Amino acid sequence: MIRQPMVLCCLLSLVAGPTPQCHAEDLMLVHEGKAQAVLVMASDADSATRHLRELLLRHTGASLPMFAPSDPVASDQTEIVLCTAASRGEVRDRLPARLQEVQLKPEGFALEADPKTNRRISVVGADAAGLRYAVGELWHYHLALASKTATMALPLSLVDSPAFSKRMFWNWTHCTNWDDDLSRVHQTKHVDTNGTLEPYLAQPNGFVDTFKKIVDFQADHKLNGLIIWGFINDAHGGLASAQTVSKYAKANGVRILPGIGTLGYGGFYFGGDHPYNINTFIARHPKIRLLVQADGKNMPGTPCPSDPVFQQWLREGADWYFTTLKDIGGVNLEHGDFFECHCPHCKKQRALPENDRNYHWDMMVTQVPVIQRGSKINPDLWYAYACYDSYDDAKMSSPPKFLSQYPQYAITQWTYTKMIADPILNPTGSWPLALRAPAGTNHSVGLLHQGSHWDVQRQWWGASAKSDNAFGGTYSLVTDLIQQTCQRAILDKSEGLQIVGQIGVASPQNELNYLAFEEFTWHPTETLDGWLTKRLPPLYGGVEKARRFFALVSDTTTDPTIIAKSHKEAEAAATSLTDPRQVRRWRNLALELSRRLALATAGKN
Repeated sequence: MIRQPMVLCCLLSLVAGPTPQCHAEDLMLVHEGKAQAVLVMASDADSATRHLRELLLRHTGASLPMFAPSDPVASDQTEIVLCTAASRGEVRDRLPARLQEVQLKPEGFALEADPKTNRRISVVGADAAGLRYAVGELWHYHLALASKTATMALPLSLVDSPAFSKRMFWNWTHCTNWDDDLSRVHQTKHVDTNGTLEPYLAQPNGFVDTFKKIVDFQADHKLNGLIIWGFINDAHGGLASAQTVSKYAKANGVRILPGIGTLGYGGFYFGGDHPYNINTFIARHPKIRLLVQADGKNMPGTPCPSDPVFQQWLREGADWYFTTLKDIGGVNLEHGDFFECHCPHCKKQRALPENDRNYHWDMMVTQVPVIQRGSKINPDLWYAYACYDSYDDAKMSSPPKFLSQYPQYAITQWTYTKMIADPILNPTGSWPLALRAPAGTNHSVGLLHQGSHWDVQRQWWGASAKSDNAFGGTYSLVTDLIQQTCQRAILDKSEGLQIVGQIGVASPQNELNYLAFEEFTWHPTETLDGWLTKRLPPLYGGVEKARRFFALVSDTTTDPTIIAKSHKEAEAAATSLTDPRQVRRWRNLALELSRRLALATAGKN
């Protein structure tokens, strides 16, 4: 990948104080609510172009005119030209020579504007997804806002592409809250103590609105996958709302990967009286065998993996699923955490030399039929499966049998959580440089639980409710662990990472986690300090403000006097800035510090 350093001097002058000055080398896109630029879009650039137009309209009140390449444009108008590598022939005469031939890697992009040539910003994506990510890059990192004015500092020359091809959020619907109000975020049922809010169930469009908001953030920050467990649920609109979300995500360069439970978790249709809901199936087939637990008792609501009627249901369910959901980008398969059937039929199969002798066989025998049927219908999907396992020296020397039993195109989801050196979970680390994914791992990604509902509490202010399977770390700051994981995983030829994305960006530490995930999945060799000084300044108001914001968020002091002083500092910073995006972040930090102050004063630290 290539990421040429951008010139930030003009941009930083715009964001450093309350009275920004426009410099001669700045391009004026909107001035006091009046459009000073036009959008010229190639035939395949409609979605990305309209998104940029909507962002400018929302923040400045100006609606930039949209033109086709053949339309005449006034010579005094700044042009923002958008195309993909496939369509750049349509706008070739508007592109600088370098971008007419530049080779872009998948999902990559190029941005260029040179004051020595013309009043034009060129936005070129390697593909439709790359173009959408380019718009997010341009908007968040290169355009400055002040009141109803939008400008861009010149010169700009950037070619970039992701190091990891799969950059995903992992979400359960019932634990997801992306409310803009931080106080409401901390009232999430199943996440916060005494929480009552379930945004995904809010009528009439809570599920759709919530996940569209997440998709917008992901596309703006160049993340391309969203795993959703509880995807099809009659409680929030059933199939229709699921299809609305997947269609919207696809148009914005984000793949929706619904969770499918092949022994539990609802099956194909998570909630409702539907033939491919697993509870409905069992009710309609009372004679099927149930999974036998180690104590010899049946597990209610869970079929035996080897039952022939159930195996046929898996194949038929897959046919229905992949034929019906045409806009999803893949699936995330789990068979049920470590479920292992101890009936004579399954024990006999696990005893065969070609099979694993633990739950990996139950996993494989229920998931391979789904993947095989799905790939015949749509071979372009990501077929990812969770093996609930990490890898180590033992697996390198004796690879699990399931690795050779899944189709070669299937994506193994390893658990990186306890592989990375983690001062709490794994202080010594277990991911030496000599360690590689076991033979037979054709495609792989890794799931990181840190900073989530299933992580331990890391900072006293990062705590959330605990339960049998939730350990209270939902609001933790884990940017360092994300950076370390990306840096190490790329050496193992991992294709990507998943982090939990259930809490919205109203929470400052969670937004920092997501911004770190953006940066290090694209540039895993970057350092934390490089990220702070080169990437975050446009988002927080300059280099010093970015550093100070991070310091205030990460401070673990329990002294109410110090927290109160920090709270006033955050409020003052918000007042001093003119870019509403920066103001939002500092105001959210002030609210977060107010929350911490209340906890510390009450002795809840």
